[in-house]
Amino acid sequence: MNALQAIKKIKIALGMEKFEAVAELLDGTKVHVDGEFEVGEQLHVVAEDGSFTPAPEGEHVTVDGNKVTVDAAGVITSIEPVEEETEVTVEVEAEKKEEEMAEEEVKEEVEVKLEDEVVEKVVAALKPFMDDLKETKEELEALKASFSKFSNEPAAKPVRNNFKAEVDAKATLQEKRMEALVAIRRKK
Repeated sequence: MNALQAIKKIKIALGMEKFEAVAELLDGTKVHVDGEFEVGEQLHVVAEDGSFTPAPEGEHVTVDGNKVTVDAAGVITSIEPVEEETEVTVEVEAEKKEEEMAEEEVKEEVEVKLEDEVVEKVVAALKPFMDDLKETKEELEALKASFSKFSNEPAAKPVRNNFKAEVDAKATLQEKRMEALVAIRRKK
């Protein structure tokens, strides 16, 4: 796996890109499709550096035994299982691949180091964003706490109803006046 493929893997894991199906042809060429291998999908050839180019027109046989027919635009027109004669060829090719894979194990160790470096660089690149996100989350929690404290306080001082006291005072005044009038009438 090279750096581009590692980044692509990280993007897929984070949901920033969609899944890609990858296959290997009998001649060792790696191909991929955005999504699943289906008729109508664009077939791409994966270069050594991880870049993609449209697959050439014609029939391509995968290691897993499928014959993929591609038009001039690189679009899959049909996918069929390979006939029995080709299966023998597939087995021979698979044995050759095993021998090549044994030779490439040393290369894989280098690629693993490259993967670790890429992952470390990605983590280093994401660290400032994660720190900012953490700070923002802490600020949000602080704001929630202060808002909760603020929302529990009354909006204004409570209003006292003095109306009853005024009514009682007026009633007492009226009663005094009435008593004075009654007293004046009695004196007559």
